[in-house]
Amino acid sequence: MNTLQQMVKLKLRNCENVKELPPLWQLPALQVLSLRGLQSLSCLYSGDAPVTAFKKLKELSLSEMPNFDTWWLNEVQGEASIFPQVDKLFIFDCERLTELPKASLIMEPRPPCGINTVWRSSFPALKELVLD
Repeated sequence: MNTLQQMVKLKLRNCENVKELPPLWQLPALQVLSLRGLQSLSCLYSGDAPVTAFKKLKELSLSEMPNFDTWWLNEVQGEASIFPQVDKLFIFDCERLTELPKASLIMEPRPPCGINTVWRSSFPALKELVLD
């Protein structure tokens, strides 16, 4: 990952045997991520959900991934959005995917003795969404 620190655009195509991706959110300059034809990939990351975000990512495209069914295996913790700058999201032919990633959960005290649960958006800057 250290050699890719200046990577701005990353496209992976037809890597049919890839079952796991490295922690791509650790690429600080990454602005465009496109994953297509990763037949064996079931999630973006198989460990805990990222604690740091895709800070500069603006465009995310996922396509032709029939086994992709979750974003990461565990829930997001903390208040930061994982995709704070993504304004374009394209998802095509990922038939097992049933939901967008879970956003961070915030528990706020609610008078008199309850808890108010608030979900933050996973994509607060989203302007274009295409699902097919």
